[in-house]
Amino acid sequence: MSWRRVRSVIRALKPTSLRQRMIIINIVGIGATLALISFAMVANEYLAFRSNLLDQLVDQAKGIARSSTPSLLANDRGFSSQQLGRLKSLPDVTRAAIFDGNGIRLADYRVPDEHVALNADPETAGHHVGLMTLSVSEPLELAGHPPGSIRIEASLGALYRHLAWYALVFLLAGIASLGIALLLTDRLLRSAARPLLQLVGLMEQVSSDKDFSVRAQVHKEDEVGALARGFNKMLIRIQKRERDLRRELSERKRIERRLTMLAHFDTLTGLPNRNYFNQRLNRVISGAAPDQLVALLFLDLDNFKIVNDTLGHHLGDSLLKVVAARLRNCVRTGDCVCRLGGDEFTIILEHVKTVAHVEQIAEKVIDALSQPIVLGDNEVYVTSSIGISVHPNDSADAVTLIKNGDTAMYSAKERGKNNYQFFAVEMTDRAHKRLALETGLRHALERGEFILYYQPQVDLRTGEIVGAEALLRWQRPGVGIVGPQDVIPVAEETGLIVPIGEWVLWAACSQANHWHKAGHTVRVAVNISARQFREHNFVRTLANVLEETQFTET
Repeated sequence: MSWRRVRSVIRALKPTSLRQRMIIINIVGIGATLALISFAMVANEYLAFRSNLLDQLVDQAKGIARSSTPSLLANDRGFSSQQLGRLKSLPDVTRAAIFDGNGIRLADYRVPDEHVALNADPETAGHHVGLMTLSVSEPLELAGHPPGSIRIEASLGALYRHLAWYALVFLLAGIASLGIALLLTDRLLRSAARPLLQLVGLMEQVSSDKDFSVRAQVHKEDEVGALARGFNKMLIRIQKRERDLRRELSERKRIERRLTMLAHFDTLTGLPNRNYFNQRLNRVISGAAPDQLVALLFLDLDNFKIVNDTLGHHLGDSLLKVVAARLRNCVRTGDCVCRLGGDEFTIILEHVKTVAHVEQIAEKVIDALSQPIVLGDNEVYVTSSIGISVHPNDSADAVTLIKNGDTAMYSAKERGKNNYQFFAVEMTDRAHKRLALETGLRHALERGEFILYYQPQVDLRTGEIVGAEALLRWQRPGVGIVGPQDVIPVAEETGLIVPIGEWVLWAACSQANHWHKAGHTVRVAVNISARQFREHNFVRTLANVLEETQFTET
């Protein structure tokens, strides 16, 4: 049998319950005690038997030695043999012999089963204990001769038989004692372990049902009672901890839902935000069937900033909520309306069969947003410019689709607002030109690329020049002169009209001052944009320009 097999057998025989372990411990303890007692009594019996046998052998040896000495001096060996025959009364004696001083056997005694004669012992006196025999030697004093000896040997077989019977009796008594102890121990342990077993059953019930409101009954003020009280305290702590964990888990889920809302939804309107919009658009495009279109509507409210600045941000937020609600009512359940930020909204239309359906939705949105909106005591009208790009006609990826929709939306604004425009390739070219124009315009002022032309104003009666109008022109490198029809709209939209207008004022005043110093009384007219008039420091700027150019002194 392999060692692995032996270990598996040992594990199979290993006790599994506390009661079995306690029974085994008690049985082992009682068995060990009985074994020690039995060993002590057997050892005592062995020593007593051997001592008694030794005393008998010594007495016999001394008696035979005293009675045999005269006959040996008379060279009467027969009498000595008769004396040795007295040993028959001792059933344990197997051999005996009388030796002279030279170790010659003078008389011999052996039981019938013993065929080997006894030899002389080098020691003339003493005893020797072997495994199976016990021998005794006594000296003989022979006058005129070296001292002889008598030697008697007895078998210890009877002793071992006696001890074996003795051990058998103890073994039977021990088995009976162990059986009685086993019954008594099992009965006592069943009674003592009943509260423990009830506690174990309660623990299994709690573990299975997860009901921490149950309590163990305390029957006695002993160790088991202390264990039950400790178990009840543990259940109380676990129950409290479970309530705390449930509250914490509920709060954590609430926070997670809140974070999810913040990450994917706009807090003002409740619509999905830019993050959700990007994810949804990518998912819709990747899952679109080959025969279905995905339309993206890019919406921007017209003149929302004016409403926001005039009525305040609070009413501006209310306006955005109304717009969000109207947009949701314009689309199907499966479509997605998102707020990207500010007054920018998007609509993702899925499973579109034809472009005509997209046009219907766009017209519905424009009509819905054109209706008046009541904000407090104010009735507000708001319109929207919509740019539309379609997948896969305009683009196969989300990024380009968004860019094309944005381009189409700006095209709708350029066409007078409150309309929708589908993306076209020429829009991209126009957008690129506009971007290049805006970029060049931002650097034109610092590079000194602006010039002023002065259109004279003539008095028809006298033919004299009485005034001039300052006209802005842009000497664009590589292009030539760019007129105000291209410059002013972009400058107004980007806010560059403010620094450009300030430069125009400075240049015109400087030129007028130069003319006045030369003796020409000429009035110079400068066009001021509405954006400049809305600047809070416009008057101060005008005063600074007049002061720097010293135009007021002439």
